[in-house]
Amino acid sequence: MAASFAARGLFAGAILLSSCPRLESERPRVEALDPVAVGHVRTLEGLGGRPLEIRTLALDPPVFLLPGFLNDAEADEVRSLAQVWESSQAGDGDKERNQLMLQSGGKQALKVLRHFDKNRDQHLTRREFQMFVKDVFGLPNFNGDDFASFAALANGAVADGSVNRDSIELERVLKADPVPYFQELGQKEPHRYERFSETVWIEHNTPLMWNILNRTAAVTGLPDVVIKNTEPLQVVRYPPLGHYACHHDITPDSIDSGEFRFCDAGDVFERRPRWRRDGVSRRRRGRGGQVGLGKLG
Repeated sequence: MAASFAARGLFAGAILLSSCPRLESERPRVEALDPVAVGHVRTLEGLGGRPLEIRTLALDPPVFLLPGFLNDAEADEVRSLAQVWESSQAGDGDKERNQLMLQSGGKQALKVLRHFDKNRDQHLTRREFQMFVKDVFGLPNFNGDDFASFAALANGAVADGSVNRDSIELERVLKADPVPYFQELGQKEPHRYERFSETVWIEHNTPLMWNILNRTAAVTGLPDVVIKNTEPLQVVRYPPLGHYACHHDITPDSIDSGEFRFCDAGDVFERRPRWRRDGVSRRRRGRGGQVGLGKLG
């Protein structure tokens, strides 16, 4: 069956260029592709002997659709290069730090819980507890039944046999030992995590990879200093129930803090830049799969 291909959301993200003292005066100029209007279509000629169509999907932020960005043979070659798949779950320092504080007990553990106790009543309501589980354990898919199960464990039965399922006292949350509880839940049901997928990173060291870079450079107008220092191509595979929850790859704070800096002088590369937010989808027609882009103008 024929495969369908689309490059989606190109150029909606920020260009990650920060200050480089030695090259400040030579800092490259980054052009932006004019979206013109929603529904606008333009065609680029001379890209590998075939035209490339660019459709505007949104203006704020600019989002574009490029049907046929990869042809079938190119997509199959990318798949052949993607050999060693690893879990897309990435380490998160804040989550790991909060879990260690919870396990340490005492004031440190209570400090974590109090951050989510918005009304300062020394209890976590169902909504407060959902935010706690999402932010500390990366499990946003946590519903009312899940809360009721943990509440029954934490609160126990009172004299009349009933269980408080509306809120949980902070001390009782700690006594129920939430860290192993939710770590085990994530291991048994990984689709509950913010991201459930597998990833391969492919370096730009084959003719196809360089063709993809050159094709994207022609569309974006990005300078060579950005193109040649970009991170490897990320190929993602989603199993049944696979997903990636709404997220930001890079925030302005990350750029301002200097986390992302690179120069064309050969020795200042703190992190290779991700200069595009794109997706190349390969799926059988009619078999589902989607990219959701929140508030678009």
